[in-house]
Amino acid sequence: MSFTSQFFSSSITQFIMLAAGLFNSIILVRYLGAEGNGIYALAVLASTAVTVFLGGSGSLQGANPYWVKKMRSEANIIFSNSLFFAFVVLAVLLFLFKLAGGLLPADFLSASIVFLVILAVPVLLFQQYSQGVLWGLDEINKHNVVLIFRSVLLVIANLILVIWLKSGVEKTVSGWLIVSIAAACLSFYFVRASLGNISLKTNMRIFIRSFATTVKGISVDAISFIGTRLDVFLIMYYLGPVNVTYYSIAILVADVNNLIPGSVGRLIFNRAVNNGSMPLAQLSKAGRLCMAYSIGTCLFLLLFSKYPITIFYGKDFSKTFYCLIFLLPGMISQNMNVTINNFLNAREGYPLFYVFATYATVIINIILNILLIPRVGIIGAAVSFSVSNVLRTCLLSKYLFSRVDISFKNFMVPRISDMSLLRYWKVKKEGYC
Repeated sequence: MSFTSQFFSSSITQFIMLAAGLFNSIILVRYLGAEGNGIYALAVLASTAVTVFLGGSGSLQGANPYWVKKMRSEANIIFSNSLFFAFVVLAVLLFLFKLAGGLLPADFLSASIVFLVILAVPVLLFQQYSQGVLWGLDEINKHNVVLIFRSVLLVIANLILVIWLKSGVEKTVSGWLIVSIAAACLSFYFVRASLGNISLKTNMRIFIRSFATTVKGISVDAISFIGTRLDVFLIMYYLGPVNVTYYSIAILVADVNNLIPGSVGRLIFNRAVNNGSMPLAQLSKAGRLCMAYSIGTCLFLLLFSKYPITIFYGKDFSKTFYCLIFLLPGMISQNMNVTINNFLNAREGYPLFYVFATYATVIINIILNILLIPRVGIIGAAVSFSVSNVLRTCLLSKYLFSRVDISFKNFMVPRISDMSLLRYWKVKKEGYC
């Protein structure tokens, strides 16, 4: 597929996922209440956090496409290794759960919900590992279908469980787990279709090689995740689950900014791995498009998001809008970081300066969260997020400009020509595919 077709396919996927996420949040807030939704959000976040530390998200999921592209003949073994590792994780977590006994965090999550979170971890890992294989095989459409399937199925599950059956938080989390299992099965089916008959044959040498790449990713992705999601746990600790709901909805609405940059970043990574001489013009144009889109969506949210938020969620959620205002500068910066991160990681494999910039800004974010959340509430978390992301963009962009022949103006200042949809459709003729 060309860059243009993959871009639009990924962008549509991101839009559907965001729309489904917003619809789900409205259902959960209206029928579970702000407190119930806060507990649900914390359960989902807890499982996501564990997967990040075990190579999900950007680490082993990122190592899989990297090595599948490098060694296409080993794709079957890479997939088998990932499946085996997910089962090992399940066994270890169940053992630790039994060993922990009464030490479970019952104040925030009940023992039954913690058990569901543990069951979800290997399922999420396997889905992400499989998605990484599809990504590496350049099966972007199949990769996107799994994401759409999961988002739509979760909406259906919540409509049935929360509205029709009047289920509580625990059964809602169970529904989320079942949806995750279904998405993992679909991922398995697509990988099997792409590879032909899968022979589940593991190879320790190949696993160690992939895991070495993964460890580098974890060293950055895990600390980055802590820096960007510790605020939710701190809000729970200082302010309670109701404010977790206010803040999580602000983050969800602000994610409108990530539709285009998220798609561009994934494709930048894919091409940088596959072709070491990728035209820098493509990177420059991606940066300018991300900046223009981010600024435009931020202005749109500032002007038009307040009343929809209070209409759909309730008058008390005006706090969400004011929190959103302070999140937007950080979202613009985060979008630029996505493009820079994917290019640098594909080209140089987590360079030392990238690691330094990540750790430095995460530490600053954590300190600001601890100082500001008890004093100014969820707005303090939003300010911390924005300050740390703006600083990270400054550091990473300076490093990028020192490594490649791109200037600040070419990368971050939008051009009128970039805004033309007609010219964007001509991207293939300009040599960007």
